[in-house]
Amino acid sequence: MDLKLDNKRVLMTGATGGIGREICKAFLMENAKIFNFYRERNKMESLVSWLNDQGISTDKLHGCSVNLSDQDSVEDGFKKMMSEFGGIDIYVNVVGKAVESPFLLGNSDDWEKAQEINLKPAVLLSRLVIKPMMLARSGSIVFISSIVAWRFGRGVVPYATAKAALNRFAETLAFEVGQKGIRVNLVCPGMIDTKMAESIKQKHSDFLEYHSALGRIGKPKEIAPAVLFLASDATSSYMTGQKIVVDGGVSL
Repeated sequence: MDLKLDNKRVLMTGATGGIGREICKAFLMENAKIFNFYRERNKMESLVSWLNDQGISTDKLHGCSVNLSDQDSVEDGFKKMMSEFGGIDIYVNVVGKAVESPFLLGNSDDWEKAQEINLKPAVLLSRLVIKPMMLARSGSIVFISSIVAWRFGRGVVPYATAKAALNRFAETLAFEVGQKGIRVNLVCPGMIDTKMAESIKQKHSDFLEYHSALGRIGKPKEIAPAVLFLASDATSSYMTGQKIVVDGGVSL
C-alpha cells in the first residue's frame, strides 16, 4: 500500500537513538524528508552513511543541534527547520529516557529530569508545530510513549508518571486541534532491545520474556511501522487521540 509519504516534511526528535533511528530510516525509505533535532552530530553522520548505502539522496536528511529542554534553543531549531523545508506535515517526538531509581531513594532531581526529557520537548514543540499545521489545516503528530504509563514497572515511578502525562497531553491536545485538521496519536512500546533499556533487560529479561505473549523482547525496527501508519493520512485519516501498543502482548 502506498503510504503517500513522498516528500512529506517530517520533524523528528531522537532520530539517532535506537527506536528513532529505525523510524527515521523507515520514513526515508518512503521518500519523506527528515529534519532531526540532535545532540551528537556523529550519530547523524552514521545516518548519512546509511543513506549513501541505500542510494537515497542525502538531501532528504537535515538537522541541527538543539537543547530540547530550552525554549530558546527549540524555537531557533524550529525556525531553521521551517526556513529549510518551508513547512511541516508530520511531527514525531521520539526523545525520551527512563530514569531508573526506587522511589524512596530518589529525589526532586529525578522528577525534573523525567519531565524535562519525556514531556517538556513534546509540549514545547507541539506549541510551535501546531501553528503552521493550523494554517495548512493538515498535520499529523505522533508521540512515542511507553506501556509503563499504565502498566507495571518497578523503580521507574518518575518515568512512568512523565509518560502518563504525555499520554494525557496527547489525548486532550487531539481533541483541541482535531477540527483544525490535525491528528495527534501515540505509539506505546513495551520492552525494546535498545541501549536505554539495557539495564532493565539485564535485570528482568527472563520475567519480561515470560510475560510476553510472543515470548521475546521487541526490536527497534518493529516500532517504525506503527509510527508510519499513524503519520500517514492514507492509513489513519480517521484516527486521533489513540494509542497503538507494540509490546508483544506484555500488557495483556
